[in-house]
Amino acid sequence: MTKEKIAGSLHESVKLLKVLHINETHREVGGQERYFFGLINGLRERGIDTYSFGFDTIARKTGKSLVLKTPGYFMKQFNRFVFDFNAYFKLRSWITKIHPDIIHLHGLNQSTLAILFACRGHKVVQTVHNYGMICSTIWCVTKDDLKPCCSGAGLKCWRRKCIALKYLIPFYFHIKIRNFFLKRLVNVYHAPSKALKVYLNKIGYEPVEVINYFIDVKEMSGNEKKEYDIVFVGRLDVEKGVKFLLDAIGVLKKEHPNIKAVIVGDGPEIEKLQEHARKLGLVNSYSFSEKNRDINSNLLRKSHNTNSSFISEKSHDTNSKNPDGFSYDTNSYSAKQNSHNNCFSSKNSCDNVDFVGRADFDAVKKYYAKSRIFVMPSVYMEQFGFVGIEAMSNSLPSVAGNRGGIPEWCIDNKTGLLVDPTKPLEIANAIDKLLSDKKLAKRLGDNAKAYAKNFDKKGLIDEVIKLYNSLLNK
Repeated sequence: MTKEKIAGSLHESVKLLKVLHINETHREVGGQERYFFGLINGLRERGIDTYSFGFDTIARKTGKSLVLKTPGYFMKQFNRFVFDFNAYFKLRSWITKIHPDIIHLHGLNQSTLAILFACRGHKVVQTVHNYGMICSTIWCVTKDDLKPCCSGAGLKCWRRKCIALKYLIPFYFHIKIRNFFLKRLVNVYHAPSKALKVYLNKIGYEPVEVINYFIDVKEMSGNEKKEYDIVFVGRLDVEKGVKFLLDAIGVLKKEHPNIKAVIVGDGPEIEKLQEHARKLGLVNSYSFSEKNRDINSNLLRKSHNTNSSFISEKSHDTNSKNPDGFSYDTNSYSAKQNSHNNCFSSKNSCDNVDFVGRADFDAVKKYYAKSRIFVMPSVYMEQFGFVGIEAMSNSLPSVAGNRGGIPEWCIDNKTGLLVDPTKPLEIANAIDKLLSDKKLAKRLGDNAKAYAKNFDKKGLIDEVIKLYNSLLNK
């Protein structure tokens, strides 16, 4: 049978499918949500009748989505650790109404047991987006020495300063109870990397299918004048290792006084990182001013309180052009309303590091195109790393932490260089190697661009559809 016939028979088999996707957050936050909404859009493009459920700051319901309002802190904890009766009855009623062939679970940190119980009696796929099913912090790294850990939840979590003792007991029982029901209600698990599958198998999760995250390769290419030696894209939080990257740049500055890096993203560590960069002499003045941060916060708040989501307006619902009622760009790091990132750009040519804040997808692509090296110094166990394959599509060699699923796309000495992300000198040496050896950097960059084609959305969405069909045929 030819590839065309196989593709044709696959397309015909999925037209009758009805799939409900469930995620704890029904708006753009990070890689998990990018995959959630990107997969929904991709399946709809194939003619699959696709629905979504989640939580957001405003409750809403359309023909294709049911979104419940995220409760306050204390009620949220009760719903998480005990039971969310409201979510259970509303979700159960909606499942009964739409009667999906497949329920595809994503993030389950909110109203966990209520969602699982509501899915009883249906074929269930669970995409595991992080190590939270194994580790109470989702890091799978001990916080006292930042070394990988696969021992699961227990007293060791408290001894290694990963979690306070008063939280350990509720988290321990929550994980045990959740995992008990997951193993009985989920038919198949989907991991985005082989590394995560290994961890899941160790604690008894079976079967686990590996299907990588995907990107639209044709959207990624760009050709811009190089302005930055280094680009980092991601959330500015401790586990992303940006502090170690700044330390490495501080080392590199001695041999490369004009080295230039751009930090694309925002997060809880932004002020600490800017202060750290100032102490290292990498910035003379903050490029992310208080005024601009206020603008950023206000626009983000507005975007979360308007009718927007990652789900595209394209749909196979003839009754509505936009059945979900939202309009985020599928491949955006922020709402379309947030395409104001230029106001964060540093104009100070003396700065070695520009903190440019959060950027939309078009802006992120330009930062890739304007940079020579992509650096991902994550100290925690990355489940995969969306931004890595995006950078590869732009012919960027990578310097990345040897953690989690990262080595599955950053292949040492083929598409990039792997390092211990907790050692700034090692990061600095790898970056220096690529800056000093242009032939090596070009070879790795060319290999990266070619290898990124393995993560194109068309083939990987086909793999998800095959997973659905195999589950229905059992």
